[in-house]
Amino acid sequence: AESAKSGLSNALQTVSDIVANGIDEEPVIRPVLDLSNVASGAQALGSMLGPRWTLALAGQASAAFSADASRGRMEVSVDNHGVISELRSLRGDMSVLADKIERMQIVLNTGALVGELAKPMDAALGQIAAYKGRGN
Repeated sequence: AESAKSGLSNALQTVSDIVANGIDEEPVIRPVLDLSNVASGAQALGSMLGPRWTLALAGQASAAFSADASRGRMEVSVDNHGVISELRSLRGDMSVLADKIERMQIVLNTGALVGELAKPMDAALGQIAAYKGRGN
């Protein structure tokens, strides 16, 4: 009897919480994607390609599989001229960026350049190290 009373009390509390917090009047509707025909579509696509497949990899690399399965031969032709030209272009861009970064000057809030602080900072750190060495 106690468990029934407790269960009913919990159910009433849940209903009370729903009424107090309100019901979402604008629920979110999520679309459902029907994937039931994906397998048959993949098989149909595979049959359209037949024994010759092309695989794009790293620019314009392609592999052509010959129909002669008894020999198990495969011919691969690779053309990476586009990739190489892009790498050369990137190398040029990086060298220009390195030159620009080298000429950059960093200014602190006080208006002093970061490089101007090197000598005074080195002297101050040297004094701190000397004091620690003396036991101060």
